[in-house]
Amino acid sequence: MPRSFPPLFKTPSGLTPYQFVDSRNIWYNPNSNLVVNPSTDPYLEFALNLNSSVDFDRFVIHGLAPASGDVGIELRWDVDNYASALGNFTPDWTHYRLTSVDIGGQPNVPGGLVKFRLYYYKVAGDVYHSDTGPFNSVDGTPSSYSSYWRCFSVWGEPVCTISGTDTQSACGSFTWIDGNTYTSSTNSPTHTLLGAGMNGCDSLVTLDLTIATPTTSLTANASACGAYIWNGTTYTNSGTYTWTGQNNSGCDSVATLNLTINTPKTSASSATACGSYTWNGTTYTNSGTYTWTGQNNSGCDSVATLNLMINTPTTSTSSATACGSYTWNGVTYTTSGAHTWTGQNNSGCDSVATLNLTINTPTTSTSSATACGSHTWNGTTYTTSGSYTWTGQNSVGCDSTATLNLTINTPVSSTDTQVECNSFTWIDGNTYTSSVDTVVYTYVGGAANNCDSLVTLDLTINSVSDVTTTVDATGVTLTANNTNATYHWIDCDSNNVLISNETNQSYTTTENGNYAVQLTENGCVDTTECVAITSVGLLENDFGTGLVVYPNPTDGKLSIDLGSDYPMIHTILTDITGKVVQSNTFEGGQLLDLTLEAPSGVYLLNIETNEKKVTIRLIKE
Repeated sequence: MPRSFPPLFKTPSGLTPYQFVDSRNIWYNPNSNLVVNPSTDPYLEFALNLNSSVDFDRFVIHGLAPASGDVGIELRWDVDNYASALGNFTPDWTHYRLTSVDIGGQPNVPGGLVKFRLYYYKVAGDVYHSDTGPFNSVDGTPSSYSSYWRCFSVWGEPVCTISGTDTQSACGSFTWIDGNTYTSSTNSPTHTLLGAGMNGCDSLVTLDLTIATPTTSLTANASACGAYIWNGTTYTNSGTYTWTGQNNSGCDSVATLNLTINTPKTSASSATACGSYTWNGTTYTNSGTYTWTGQNNSGCDSVATLNLMINTPTTSTSSATACGSYTWNGVTYTTSGAHTWTGQNNSGCDSVATLNLTINTPTTSTSSATACGSHTWNGTTYTTSGSYTWTGQNSVGCDSTATLNLTINTPVSSTDTQVECNSFTWIDGNTYTSSVDTVVYTYVGGAANNCDSLVTLDLTINSVSDVTTTVDATGVTLTANNTNATYHWIDCDSNNVLISNETNQSYTTTENGNYAVQLTENGCVDTTECVAITSVGLLENDFGTGLVVYPNPTDGKLSIDLGSDYPMIHTILTDITGKVVQSNTFEGGQLLDLTLEAPSGVYLLNIETNEKKVTIRLIKE
């Protein structure tokens, strides 16, 4: 049977792919012409890239169900530049069906890019394609062309076959690409890989297989003392061991060893005796370590070691002092005296012991105390009232139990909160110039319970952070350098009177004199030093005392009296950097009216005639 040539790369033209639901492609066909015009009619184009020549058989639509009856679908290809129809498909208007165009009579197509087009015509409407088959045929298309999960496919046969041999060797069995498992040598099986050649042709592979067989050897038995070496490996435990290598044909060779490892026996024992001890036929009278060597039941060495202690009877005398009672060798004594005990010493020989015993008695006492805060008694500091017990030793070394009935009174604590400007002198006699909350003053015995009264100072010192001023380049505007205060400017020459309504950070003077600013910050008030202003008014004047310019400061309307009549007059207004901001020319006269168009600020007004010149400092508000 011919095989399918996926993938098909689909490109629509003139159709509207407006929905994709449940594996269905729904296209809208706007064409109702009764004859296909390949240059204008809508189509779906499929591109197929072939690696070799192909004899085509069929173009198959696997699931087709137009929504409108009698929609036409015609197949063309680019082999003849879409000039003629390869055939028409037969839809079923009620169910998805399998339908195809037989293109087996077309010429052999060489390798490369081949394009097919499905042209839609006759009736405008929706066309449904589905890939969830299989579907029944409506036009006799063989059921062998039915396919799942594909809307379209092209079938045919590559015009080529490549042959080759797969040489393999294995031990026991081999499973090949045809899915079969071979247990003996063979060179006859073949298998065809469709389209597996580098040029897309079928590949016919022949299997040349050699099967070799593994071998096993006899099972050997061995026994040894301690260790056994077999095939280069040292074994120290009994067991069954397997060794796997390769036989002459390269397959596994398996040998088995049943191994018994017998171990030399060593033992150690200890013995204690009074006077002498007999061991393995030998009598020993001195303490020491002795060794005996023989064989165990498995024929391996057996080494026995004896650690021997030879003891003798002992006598001893001791003294003891105890409180109340004393227990010695299982007997409790409550009175002083010399006592004797006869038994065995630690080595099991006779031992006679004498004890010279002294029995002493314990003592008790009770006391009371009152303290402020804490009380130290017998090396322990107590901070709460209560009854406390201390146990030590009396002069004879017995327990001495003392009881203390203690009353602890507590000191009284309080906080003195203060907020001051610049400095503050407290009850401790010290003057503080910065904020502090750690200073403590103690009134000794000043509390009602006769304990100390502790007062902590919580002091906040505020101040004016900056009490300096700056005069700008005009020489008439002062600015306070403090940006965190409130301001009120002062006329120093008028007995430091506050200047009415001058409460901004900067102040522009209208008269020469001495000025300062009163600063208020954090509840504190301070005043800067007085600054002399001498630059208000005229800077240069050739016109004499007859010149009058008013008002200054001005809101922009300025009147000028030159004192005499002049034929040509020029005025130039510059800012304090020298930049010209306005210029005017008057054709003769004595009285001039000038309107300043510049924004508020300090300016220099230059008035010039052919004979005279004057420079005036102006303030525009």
